[in-house]
Amino acid sequence: SYRSIDGRHELTLKYSVSSPAELPIGAWCLFQNERFELMSHQDVKMKHSKHYEYTLVMKGSYGLLSRFKIRNIIDGRLKFDMVAKPSEFLDLIIANLNERDGGWSKGECIDADERLISFNHTGCDDALNSVAGEFDTEFEVIGKQISLKKVEYYKENPLKLAYGKGNGLKPGVGRTNYEDGLPAVTMFVQGGSRNISYKDYGA
Repeated sequence: SYRSIDGRHELTLKYSVSSPAELPIGAWCLFQNERFELMSHQDVKMKHSKHYEYTLVMKGSYGLLSRFKIRNIIDGRLKFDMVAKPSEFLDLIIANLNERDGGWSKGECIDADERLISFNHTGCDDALNSVAGEFDTEFEVIGKQISLKKVEYYKENPLKLAYGKGNGLKPGVGRTNYEDGLPAVTMFVQGGSRNISYKDYGA
C-alpha cells in the first residue's frame, strides 16, 4: 500500500498463477477499511505456458477524480475562469463529483482571499491539484471526503529517525528522489559590478 500527501493511495497486488487469470476493470477489494478499484489493465508476464505473473495497481477513492472533468455548475461549460475562495473551489469540485458519482463531502478547508483559476477540459484530480497549488497548501482524500489544508499528523509525538548502530529505522520507511536531477558537483558563482561595503558589513 502506498499513500502520499497529494491524495494518491494505491494498493499493488502481485500474484503468480498456472493459467491466465485476468481481472476486469472495475474489480475492487477492501484493504484496511478502504475500497480500492482496478482502473486500468494489469501488467502480466508469461514466464512459460504454465506460469503467469500479474501486477495489479488498484487505486483508492482519489483515483476516481480522474474519471470526471470539472464543469461550470451553472451552465455546464468545460472552459471557464473562476474567482473564488478555497472553500468555493472545493465546493465546485465536490458538486461535480456528486453529480456523477455521489457520496462526496467536504472536510477541513483553509480560508484565504479570492484567487483566479482557469479550467479548460480539466479533470477533477488536476483541478484539485491546481487549487492546492494556487493557495500554497495541500489536500487529503479519505474515503470520499476531501480536505484542503496542510496535511500534518503527530506534531505532539513525532517519529524520531536516527542513523548508527542500534538505532535503525522503522520498517516501511523509505527514501525516494523528489526530482530526477543529478546532485550538484561544481558550483559557479557570478558576482556583480559593486563591491560589498566594508563599512556596512565589516568584511
